[in-house]
Amino acid sequence: MVQSLRASHPNVSLHLDISLTRVLMDRLRSGHLDLAVVTGAVSDASLHQTLLGHDEFVWMAAPSLGVPDETLGPAELKRWPILMMPEDSHHFPVLKQWFRDAGTSVIAAASCNTMNVLAELATTGLGVTLLPRRCLGNQIAEGRLVVLKTTPAMARVPIYLVHRTDRVPVMEPAIAHAAKAASASRGELDGDTR
Repeated sequence: MVQSLRASHPNVSLHLDISLTRVLMDRLRSGHLDLAVVTGAVSDASLHQTLLGHDEFVWMAAPSLGVPDETLGPAELKRWPILMMPEDSHHFPVLKQWFRDAGTSVIAAASCNTMNVLAELATTGLGVTLLPRRCLGNQIAEGRLVVLKTTPAMARVPIYLVHRTDRVPVMEPAIAHAAKAASASRGELDGDTR
């Protein structure tokens, strides 16, 4: 996406800020950010969101962890340490509900606000974690991570481009287009990309 934007708009300066959705929304509301790409819908009338698509999140672990190649429910998955996003992430309440719906609860063995770090922790065999399948295709193809068979399936996660309604960034259409094009070319987002 950045490469596409740099090619089409070489005079635009990009400043990337990677954080949790709530932090990005606070920075957007305060005017410190012009746009944010976030997981999950934002319920705030002062913010406009454009759906970029959906991503599939699946449970993963290192082969060395010894998780059996069979379908596991939340109660069975708890036999291994659970690595999770922190409480103020989009994914935390989703995971809590996934376990709760199965009549059990979950406590994170470790939490981190960066999915790449969670992936590295899982790769070293420290636990199982929920991650976006397509972003970690290389680790899966190389056998460093395996996708676990779990039930029920996790719902696909919507990805949005968000900006303040009172400050529509001039670059919003170009960034939305570049994000959709980059995701489509890499096969990272599925579904509705209007």
